[in-house]
Amino acid sequence: MKKPRHRVSDYALLQYIETVTGVEVEALRQVIAARADAAGTANAGMYELASEDLRFYASGGTVCGVRAKNARE
Repeated sequence: MKKPRHRVSDYALLQYIETVTGVEVEALRQVIAARADAAGTANAGMYELASEDLRFYASGGTVCGVRAKNARE
């Protein structure tokens, strides 16, 4: 595959997912926030929250990453 001339921002990717697939990104944001809240809290620095089969990475009260527990780093 030829390398594209354009990069795609995360915002554009989310808009595409919403528009083309119909996935409600804001609803997913609420689900992620609720699961992270249920997994626990921490106050300083980067921290990991475990919930069922997922790991949430948060900093300053913002979830900034989500991975499967069994995912390789």
